[in-house]
Amino acid sequence: RIMAAGPLVIMAVIMGAMAEVTQYTSEDLGVGSYIIARKRMWSEPDSPREIGYPYIRVDVQADRRLSPFHGGPNDGSFAQDDTSGKIMVAVIYGSMLEVGIVIEGADATPHHYYCCTKDMIDRKDDEKLCYEHVEHSLILRNPEVNIQRHWIEFSPSSDSTKAHHVFQVNNTGPHILLVTNCDTRLLPYQINITGVVTWMNPYGLLPAEQLAYMPFYEIMIMLYGILVAGWCAVIIRRCRFLHSLHHLISTAIFSGLLETVLYYVYYRQYNNDGNSAHGSLFAAVVFLSIRRTFLVISNMFISIDPDTPRPELPQWKRTIFRVGILYFFLVLPMEMITVLSDVYGIKINAWAITLAVLTGILNVYCCWFIFASIYRLRSSDAVKSVTYKCYGRILLFCLLATIAVVAYAITLTETHSEGDHWSTWWLFDNGVWTGLSYVILCTVAILFCPRAVSRDPFSAQLQYEEIKLDLKASDVEEDEDI
Repeated sequence: RIMAAGPLVIMAVIMGAMAEVTQYTSEDLGVGSYIIARKRMWSEPDSPREIGYPYIRVDVQADRRLSPFHGGPNDGSFAQDDTSGKIMVAVIYGSMLEVGIVIEGADATPHHYYCCTKDMIDRKDDEKLCYEHVEHSLILRNPEVNIQRHWIEFSPSSDSTKAHHVFQVNNTGPHILLVTNCDTRLLPYQINITGVVTWMNPYGLLPAEQLAYMPFYEIMIMLYGILVAGWCAVIIRRCRFLHSLHHLISTAIFSGLLETVLYYVYYRQYNNDGNSAHGSLFAAVVFLSIRRTFLVISNMFISIDPDTPRPELPQWKRTIFRVGILYFFLVLPMEMITVLSDVYGIKINAWAITLAVLTGILNVYCCWFIFASIYRLRSSDAVKSVTYKCYGRILLFCLLATIAVVAYAITLTETHSEGDHWSTWWLFDNGVWTGLSYVILCTVAILFCPRAVSRDPFSAQLQYEEIKLDLKASDVEEDEDI
């Protein structure tokens, strides 16, 4: 009757914040409540890296004490009783958890039932979901073949019990861990759950959807190492011809290398011991923001053709650096908020949306500035050269690829199909953007490396002013001669 009175289920979603070794400290589990955690797992046959056996290990302790409302002590001490009881621990294979049943009463009023009780076992309904072997447990509508159960039982005169159980992972995909208390015999008690749940994949503790990041960043480290070695060789040989643009490119290249190394360290440590190297992650986010900022500044700087002296160069230079400062202070907090959301489960939706919109607007402005600047220079020798033609085509390709990927990701999200593509979703999360940034960075480094004909745009502008002064002086001399 208590369970049928209404929806008394109180769901406490404890995602573990990406941690595959989830700690539970004094989680309240009163009658009619349950704890849930969802993770994606690889089965041994399907795992890209087959090293061991996947499993979900539950090592928890359940403590009970009589509630003060039922004659228990007020000091929090345990009070023993001769009542038995049990708590269900279950692992369900599937992306959705279907619980409860609706039964119409005598007055045709629908009643919601969430726990399997003795009265419901004795009922004879067309859709029977409550049997003796699952009495005092949450009613699960998921297929029985996808459910594994284990019971944490309190013996009479016992105030504590422990459970050490290993659930096998036989299927690839999302798994749901459920700890539920539906035993009305435990109604007079306050129940606390403490312990550890370990989600072990065949290759380690890294979440299944993030496994691809380790080989991806291994490849990126090698690619950045080649780029850094080639760039250092060029700037050492032609150090006399370095100017501001090359300093910007150098900062972007070395920031990209440090970013990929730190991300790899983060995922490697996560896979080994299940504990996130948060210092490495936050440092990687900082270098990611620096790399993105200096890459944008470099492309804007190149688009104005700084080797050609013009009176508007100083104004454009100031605009570019102001945009760079604004870009950095928008990207950095946006990426930090994303990390806080993924790692710690902190939801700052208003700030995240605001920063994402502002960053998107600034990205659109930067793209417009770059392509408009190249278009304005269409009649100059720089744009007619092979260098600028190749540069413009690669930028256009990356822009079209970005639009296509974003459109595809939005389509998957709107149709709720991203769950079916969880093993490749890392590409839309970070993989594609890191790869395209590397392509642009290589293009810039190769096409605009230091050359003997390069001139610093600042010195070029000074030369332009000196030429104007010389022309004015020669005009004055000609007037005096006349």
